[in-house]
Amino acid sequence: VAGARRGEFNHRFGQPSLNALGAVGSLFPFTDGEQTDPVTGERGALLGRLLARGRMPKIVTINTSAEYWRGDASLVHTDVEGRADAEPLAGTRVYLFAGTQHTPSALPPPDADPNTGGRGLQPFNVVDYAPLLRATLVNLDRWVSEGVEPPPSAVPRLTDRTAVPAEATAPVFGKIPGARFPDRIERPQRLDFGPEWARGVVTELPPKVGAPFVTFVSAVDGDGNETAGIRPVELVAPLATFTGWNPRHPDQGAPGDLMSMMGSTLPFPRTRAEREASGDPRRSIEERYPSRAAYLERARLSAMALVAARHMLAEDVDAVLERAGRLWDFVTKGTL
Repeated sequence: VAGARRGEFNHRFGQPSLNALGAVGSLFPFTDGEQTDPVTGERGALLGRLLARGRMPKIVTINTSAEYWRGDASLVHTDVEGRADAEPLAGTRVYLFAGTQHTPSALPPPDADPNTGGRGLQPFNVVDYAPLLRATLVNLDRWVSEGVEPPPSAVPRLTDRTAVPAEATAPVFGKIPGARFPDRIERPQRLDFGPEWARGVVTELPPKVGAPFVTFVSAVDGDGNETAGIRPVELVAPLATFTGWNPRHPDQGAPGDLMSMMGSTLPFPRTRAEREASGDPRRSIEERYPSRAAYLERARLSAMALVAARHMLAEDVDAVLERAGRLWDFVTKGTL
């Protein structure tokens, strides 16, 4: 499971790891609780059978920014018309790890996607969400074994306007030198695989395509960094703009389309002079932090705030600050 897409199971010729948009894994319903699709009249819930039995597991759902920019993750916590937030069930939590890509990051970033060999127009995302993941696992364990409630869900929401159409962020990215906003945002569509689908037999392939679902991403601040979800140290003490999307490299063709599940790192200008020369609207690193030590202190405070919120383990703080120092050295040398 990633975003609102699921593997293909319990049907003829299913492909459990398929990540295609027009596949069985993109069928309604998308939320744990019951919802109705007003277009088709279909009603359902991912956990419908468990709800009926009254024996609910504890579930934590985590998505990176890439799952939202793939065009579907918001469907796990909004209605399909995009009019209202769908509140999580009592036994579930849903988190966005803000400013992250699906594939684990590396510093320095690789020149190509290690899984596919694909190249992006922009350097790949270097945010390390492993500390957030470890804390979430500990919270889940304590929830099950000790009854300690984990932190509340943290996702883009319509009620506070942190959930926005992807296209609404284009003006921010359009002002960043070297950035290219995608030409198109794909969204899941209603699919009809034929009259025998109820018993797991696909007779319409490709499926008949209906109206698209309404989806959202996190709103961004003036730097282009996401404002919703759990914000890691890299976003609270930023040295760059970090996204969950990255356009394809022109050498590979279709340069206006997005790579699969990869994000971007768009470093801030290092100096005020550099910012003014490039016309970059984002404040430079020297305007944000008087020194490397000042940056690391900001990173430390950000890490401690995450510990206080139970989104990071105290034992991980030193490692997070060590990596923050390496990120400072890497960005300020102009390597990216």
